[in-house]
Amino acid sequence: MDLNKRPLWSSDQRHERKMWLRIRSYSQHPTSAQHTGNGGILQDLPRLAAMVPSGLPPAACGTPLISLLLVCCLLLPGAPGQQFQLRAEVQSPVVPAGGSFLVNCSSDCPNPELITLETSLSKEPVGNGLGWAAFQLSNATTDSQVLCSGFCNRVQMIGSSNIIVYHRCDQFLMLPARVSLHLKESSRSENRVHHSWSLWFREAFIEKRGFPERVELLPLPRWQPVGENFTLRCQVAGGAPRTSLTVVLLRGEEELSRKPAFGEPAEITATVLAGRDDHLANFSCRMELDLRPQGLELFQNSSAPRQLRTFALPVTTPHLVVPRFLEVGTNWSVNCTLDGLFPASEVQVQLALGNQTLNPTVESHGDTTTATATASVEQEGAQEIVCNMTLGSDSWETRENLTIYSFQGPILNLSEPSAPEGTAVTVTCLAGGARVQVALEGVPAAAPGQPAQFQLNATERDDRRIFFCNATLEVDGEILHRNSSVQLRVLYGPKIDQAKCPQRLMWKDKTIHVLQCQARGNPDPQLHCFQEGSGKEVPIGIPFLVRLKHNGTYSCEAASSRGRHTINVVMNVRDRNARAVNIVLGVFVVLGVVTISAALLYVFDMHKRSGVYRVNQGSTSLPLTSKQPEEAVGEDNL
Repeated sequence: MDLNKRPLWSSDQRHERKMWLRIRSYSQHPTSAQHTGNGGILQDLPRLAAMVPSGLPPAACGTPLISLLLVCCLLLPGAPGQQFQLRAEVQSPVVPAGGSFLVNCSSDCPNPELITLETSLSKEPVGNGLGWAAFQLSNATTDSQVLCSGFCNRVQMIGSSNIIVYHRCDQFLMLPARVSLHLKESSRSENRVHHSWSLWFREAFIEKRGFPERVELLPLPRWQPVGENFTLRCQVAGGAPRTSLTVVLLRGEEELSRKPAFGEPAEITATVLAGRDDHLANFSCRMELDLRPQGLELFQNSSAPRQLRTFALPVTTPHLVVPRFLEVGTNWSVNCTLDGLFPASEVQVQLALGNQTLNPTVESHGDTTTATATASVEQEGAQEIVCNMTLGSDSWETRENLTIYSFQGPILNLSEPSAPEGTAVTVTCLAGGARVQVALEGVPAAAPGQPAQFQLNATERDDRRIFFCNATLEVDGEILHRNSSVQLRVLYGPKIDQAKCPQRLMWKDKTIHVLQCQARGNPDPQLHCFQEGSGKEVPIGIPFLVRLKHNGTYSCEAASSRGRHTINVVMNVRDRNARAVNIVLGVFVVLGVVTISAALLYVFDMHKRSGVYRVNQGSTSLPLTSKQPEEAVGEDNL
């Protein structure tokens, strides 16, 4: 190989090198570069991008374009140093794992000496010349640094460049939409270049996805008990450099753990205490590839979220409310309740009666779940009802036994429900089953399942008589009772009750009265009262105005299909003025008696005052004394 010649470059590589030199010149003299005859470096950027082939093999992942872009990005920020510098120009500073790349060590020194390359990778010189030396490096597996060294006028020159190793593109990772390059801003012109290169880098490099191919949060427990720890596990396959790769475990947007990625695949874990607030919470992990030290950005990608379900177990079993006994063909309500279960709204409830599955209505309030269903059984015998509540892989069950029985009757019959008076009537009480014991009017039947009966001669007193029959059935040690009744009607003729129909009435004219008169009989008789002679009817049981014309005798008759019954009622109506006459006559009688008495008293008094008086001679006074009869006198001398 002719050492006086530079290495043979392809036409694209020669054009790339020209652009490197122009970019380097631009970084050292940005103002003059902007005003070149061809419009400066900014006008050459589209041509630089257009020279990259549109179809890139998957294994290469667009290495020429990536190399060109990243070299420009890495070289643009170069700050002016000493007058002569040694540059380490890398054809592809970002290479796939196991790939090779070309490094050119060059200097503007007029008399350079001993230009060489120091690296841990396998290297092979490919050419050298005045002020430059080129090397081919291969089998890059990890990030590394290449170092160019040489002497200019016996002064050592050193230049270096970083190499980034990434995985192949056929194993890719979805990246966020917003990705950009960060260049060191040194002037407004450099910012324009930075913006243009950012757009091209996004389209040509980021969309090729040469980063870790998988970020996955391993499945969570299907149900996690509240108050117990569980482990989050995130796996990251591929991705380099691992020293720049970090994995973050998240609950929603809350960061739970942050750890570096080691191993292949890298697995990062975190222990979390499950609580009620974690129910239905989303957990995920996020990969962060920090290439900012290499002049790139922080790349992030998150795994698909996984939802956690937590639960709290009750301390009791379901409470099942059912009757001990149930009659065939009747509907009844089943109620099953479980307290202290979280989340109550997600509990699965099953109610079954024997082989019959019930359709419950489930309600939840707080940590309480209630299931209600309606049941009906058509077959007699012992049955079992089951209430099962399930949450996740745990279930709670309660069983209750109940007895289904059939209790028909008692059946009470009359041989003649409506019997004529004097007819023989048979009353019979039938049992509703072989185990049913009946009693008619308190008299039990001879044995369970046997009827009870008696016979009577129907009389008027038996009309509307009610007969009772009681039936008992023993079910699982309990005595159940059931009653039945029937009423007898006796047909008899009408009768007027004289105690309730007075036969003599004393009323006054122009007063209001009610004629109270009642008759009995079956069927019920019709009662009417007619005045003898005139045949006029007087109302019964209704108030009416009594007049003198109502005075007289009335014939009251009760009639029905069974016969007739008649009694007479005398109604004596007096004129209201007779009382005044009697009062006047009484006054005159009293006055006459008083007058006669006064006359007699006067005559008697006058008789007492008339008599003979004697003069006492021995006294100067002349006392007058009345002369009483001799008898009276005799009395005075006593």
